[in-house]
Amino acid sequence: MKPYSGKDLKYREYTIVNDKENKYLMIYDPYGNYVKRVENSNHGCITSCKVIVDMDIKKNR
Repeated sequence: MKPYSGKDLKYREYTIVNDKENKYLMIYDPYGNYVKRVENSNHGCITSCKVIVDMDIKKNR
């Protein structure tokens, strides 16, 4: 797995947006609805976002 570059990324059709000014990662579903905000302060924040996306998909199916 490549290191996180700091840019916005897509994971399983969800969009993870990097808010560099406030140091948060914002997660949006495929329809553009806000799902959750994760603090972008440690190296595990992308993994946390991926777990949240997986849980949201499991909850909504």
